[in-house]
Amino acid sequence: MYQFLREEAKKNAHIGPIDYTSLFQGKTALDVLRITVGGYFNMNQQEHMLNFYKVIYSERSLSPMAAKIVVEETEKMINATKQLFYAMEVHQLLHFDDPDMSALSFALTIHGLMDYTLDQTNAGNEASNKLDDYLEWFCKENKVR
Repeated sequence: MYQFLREEAKKNAHIGPIDYTSLFQGKTALDVLRITVGGYFNMNQQEHMLNFYKVIYSERSLSPMAAKIVVEETEKMINATKQLFYAMEVHQLLHFDDPDMSALSFALTIHGLMDYTLDQTNAGNEASNKLDDYLEWFCKENKVR
């Protein structure tokens, strides 16, 4: 069910194989991160995915299968981020002293900020712009020198 919902959400969010050359053309590092994070955010904000995550997140501390799904999704995001960061390094959009650790840190921070934004919305609060603030900070910290 997870695989089916994920693939449907990717189709609905228009997420497919990435051509980094065309993705990067005429864009800043911040533009690229906004596009890629925005696509992932939109994929995960679709109603069916949100409902599925509600169940999985509530069961992950009790169910090994639920925990496995959460781990698998997180690992997919980390690996996709590594590929993106390697490509950004090659195209000299950003520089990383340790691309693998940067990808791990970035992916987990994005996950946390997405959860925070969702929690704000569910609590009836206006969602803050922390995600975009983080992307701006991240680009400044890892700019090509």
